Amino acid sequence: MAEIRILIIDESRSQIRLIQTILERDGYEVYTATDGEQGLDEAQRVQPHVVILDVVLPGINGYEVCRRLKIDPVTTKTAVLMLTAKAEIEGQATREQIAAALRDRLRAFDVGALDLVTKPITATELSKRVKSLLWTGGIEF
Repeated sequence: MAEIRILIIDESRSQIRLIQTILERDGYEVYTATDGEQGLDEAQRVQPHVVILDVVLPGINGYEVCRRLKIDPVTTKTAVLMLTAKAEIEGQATREQIAAALRDRLRAFDVGALDLVTKPITATELSKRVKSLLWTGGIEF
């Protein structure tokens, strides 16, 4: 496998360790950051192929981090997978809950994310979504 670089930006160190373990098992080179500013700095340094980005971060939120990644010439082509802890709306959801979930998803796409996933994410789903992002970006793996 080519050296595929993935950056995880999440405030939860346990979440980072879990995702990092899955991705390293899949053969990726993994970098981490625990807040938005550190994540932007790390993205400049390592120029990742994929960023896995939590919506909720200390300082600047994930939406703003994604927006900045997409306007920066160094990271504009980096694929971004956003994660949110908000529960998926199922069953007897109110109109307001459905509308809020849709707004979150659309906001992620508006700032340049290719995907938005609700945590927790299984190892299999994470692996498949990362491969899909790489394939979409024309990266050989």
